[in-house]
Amino acid sequence: MNNDTLWTEKYRPDKLDQIVGQPFIPTIQTLIKQKFMTSFLFVGPQGTGKTATAKAIAKELYGKEWKQHFYELNASDENSVDVIRSKIKDYSRTHPGDYPFNIIFFDEADHLTKQAQAALRRTIEVSHRSCRFIFSCNYSHKLIDPIKDRCVEFRFRTLNQLDLKKLIQRVAKEEGIQIKPASISTLSAFCHGSGRMALEKLQVLSKTCNGGEITQEMVYNISHSIDMPTLKGLMNFIVRGDLQKSDQYLFKLLYEKAYSFSEILTAIYELVLGSPKLEDKTKAKILSQIGSVETRISGQGGDPYLQLRTFLSWLALTLESLNT
Repeated sequence: MNNDTLWTEKYRPDKLDQIVGQPFIPTIQTLIKQKFMTSFLFVGPQGTGKTATAKAIAKELYGKEWKQHFYELNASDENSVDVIRSKIKDYSRTHPGDYPFNIIFFDEADHLTKQAQAALRRTIEVSHRSCRFIFSCNYSHKLIDPIKDRCVEFRFRTLNQLDLKKLIQRVAKEEGIQIKPASISTLSAFCHGSGRMALEKLQVLSKTCNGGEITQEMVYNISHSIDMPTLKGLMNFIVRGDLQKSDQYLFKLLYEKAYSFSEILTAIYELVLGSPKLEDKTKAKILSQIGSVETRISGQGGDPYLQLRTFLSWLALTLESLNT
């Protein structure tokens, strides 16, 4: 592969046992080994392995001929009833040759129109002898019940930090990238459980480090997130009850460093959520207040500086009350 190959493709799992973080993979492996498969519905966030799993199934069933027996459509581009009546019906009639069935894979199936879904219902039934369907979506409630009833549903989880770290470490080693454990931890924390996002960010970092080491500062710069030292500086003022300095610091974050209010709130959210010193009851109270601030700014047009300033004053009083 050339140097311009996207790592999301280069390191896409080829086998089911390479899929990480999903506890139901052994169940699918057992079915595939027996060459038995009903239609599947894969539900979960982006970057958790839904498309990779669908393709790995095809590769294990058909080997080198997998592309001849695997028909992929992205429903965000092809979602009309005409597509179902023409392309899908035609392919569903294709003879699978020496194999028990072909596979039709609908990526982003929650973009299918209701009319297209209704047309699919009958197609799934009549083509069962020669074809199986795999639907992938983020939101299963957007699919009609007759589609869901005809599939076995598997829910994909976001990848945990350990899985993301292992992925980043493995690819960094393969590509000869210098990156310390602290930078790996920071990068994995900013990927929100998405393996795809981890590979995309790591590839960008590999281009920008110019053969040197990937630092935490580089990770922060491409993640559009407030770095923890910066945030902890603000929080130190809050904990000490120094509202004048915290106000000055907030002003700098918003208007000198050009962080958005949502970036500041998200960073505080993550810091509070991960704090070992706060009880769950206190965390819930603070996180609820963060949601209210977000609503007042985004939904009601509140001034970000004034709303954040008020929130930080409330947070200082809340934390102070815990120590009295």
